[in-house]
Amino acid sequence: MIDIQDISVFDKVRENLPVQEVSVNFNSDSLLTYTKTIKIAAVKKPEIVPPQTDYISPDIKNYINILNNGNLDEQKKCLGIILNRLRTYNAEKNAQFLDAGLTDALFNVVNQDVSKLKKPTFTQKRLRKKIEEGKKLSYKEWEKANTLTDYDEAILNKMDAFKIIAELQIMLYLEIVNRSDLKPTFYEMPATARLLEAYENEKSEDMKAYIVTIISRLSLVTDDFDRDICDFLQKAAKSKSKTVKQTAEKALELKEK
Repeated sequence: MIDIQDISVFDKVRENLPVQEVSVNFNSDSLLTYTKTIKIAAVKKPEIVPPQTDYISPDIKNYINILNNGNLDEQKKCLGIILNRLRTYNAEKNAQFLDAGLTDALFNVVNQDVSKLKKPTFTQKRLRKKIEEGKKLSYKEWEKANTLTDYDEAILNKMDAFKIIAELQIMLYLEIVNRSDLKPTFYEMPATARLLEAYENEKSEDMKAYIVTIISRLSLVTDDFDRDICDFLQKAAKSKSKTVKQTAEKALELKEK
């Protein structure tokens, strides 16, 4: 089992940093002011990097292999197991999930091409619309409406992968705060650029709106994310997609309350 302290979340501080000469004004009393040049070592702010470890547990290796194999049913089961473990394990046992390889595999699920997968039929879409409107269906109609296609399965897997990525970012943020005096912003977190890229590349309006919801919830964890996430939501609120626009606007309204 990996201990949380075994995972590196910062890059290595460079040795032999350059020495800088700085002129400082000294005021020994109200009548005398003089300037003296002193030498100080440059200070390098630790850079947050994707978590790395020299050891990957067999469980994590297995999860990575499953998430990368493209089998929708196996991915679904694996994602469910990870979500359950993240919510039931303690911080020490959850350390193993902060492996960068697992995050890569989760983004592989998020970014997998679903365009050629079998989509819901027109009839299924019509019946699902009736369910949303609260209309009554026969048992056969309800069953048909809720029969998942490969496309449905892939979308649900994407949603679970996004949930896990968000939870891992929360875990990583808390670990960084516990280990240092740093309080990283949302844009400084390792997975943020890839989250935003996934948002930009996503073709489904409903999925884009879901990503907006996931990102907006991260600001509930810490005020350090708030400014960046507000910036993201304000941009999303200008989306041409009505679904994305409404989701972002609602998130902004909730933040103002």
